[in-house]
Amino acid sequence: MSMSTKMLFERRVILVLAGVGALAVLPFAVIRLWQQDWAIAAVDSIVSSVFIAIFAYVWNTEKTTIPGFVISIFFLLTATLTVVLKGPQNIAWLYPSMIGVFFLVGRKWGVTVNVITIAIVMAVIWNQVEPLDRLTLLLSALATNAFAYVFALSTAKQRKLLAEQARRDGLTQALNRRAFEEQLNWLVSVHQRIHSAPELIIFDIDHFKSINDEFGHDQGDRVLIQLTRIIEARLRATDQLYRIGGEEFAILPLETQPYHSDSLADELRQLVAESSLMAERSITISAGVAAHQPDETAEQWFKRADKALYEAKDAGRNCVKVSPSFDDTTQHAAAS
Repeated sequence: MSMSTKMLFERRVILVLAGVGALAVLPFAVIRLWQQDWAIAAVDSIVSSVFIAIFAYVWNTEKTTIPGFVISIFFLLTATLTVVLKGPQNIAWLYPSMIGVFFLVGRKWGVTVNVITIAIVMAVIWNQVEPLDRLTLLLSALATNAFAYVFALSTAKQRKLLAEQARRDGLTQALNRRAFEEQLNWLVSVHQRIHSAPELIIFDIDHFKSINDEFGHDQGDRVLIQLTRIIEARLRATDQLYRIGGEEFAILPLETQPYHSDSLADELRQLVAESSLMAERSITISAGVAAHQPDETAEQWFKRADKALYEAKDAGRNCVKVSPSFDDTTQHAAAS
């Protein structure tokens, strides 16, 4: 399965910050060495080396959690040590460091470590600056955190919304093919570990092309939307409906426990047949059902359900066909 949107975003953030951090700190390490400021030069050199190592690690492994915390600690530690060693005039490094932490470890941890850092820095400079300057530095640091928190919260909400929209069909608002393939692959991987048998239902609208041809695509779209609402209203909370192409839909469970999906599919078939989706003609669906089998790939599982759907079509439509399990097939062959 490909990397999730959230993981991809975090990876990009860490790569950018590690790269920028290395490029930003390395010149100062060289300058401090030239000035024979050995303490700061050592700090800058270590930080720059760590940033380069983190960049290489994330680039090669795509892991982000530990590198995110490491970069955050180094950002804040470097800013704090700079203030300790060089005085309050170097506090400017604290502000970009605190902003970066929110994108590396999230809002909860970002607030926690930033407040601790502010407390440490204020304790260090307390007797080195005037009271008004102390208040100015404290309020500006807290304001920076507040703005960064709000921005990180807004960004997270927008990213979540975009990720959800990318998984939804634009017409029916059912989950789309991409979301279907992700869930299908996840169920297969879980089944291989816990030996459950999740079930897949695939169905489509009978003679849907003739609806578009006779009544127009607008009417066809209305049928798809109303059908989606009817099906979703009947499904369990642990089932999800997907539009996987045209008039074809699929139903997958969120969990891996076996369920009598053939009964559910037939109930949905009857529900659609009895619904008044169109005044001009009756609407029916045909469905295929398949339970996942051991060592079966997602593609093989889907093809068996799809084959059962075509068998339902060949049987006259408005019916449900169940794909036999491997055990049933083996027993039938042995009996023959």
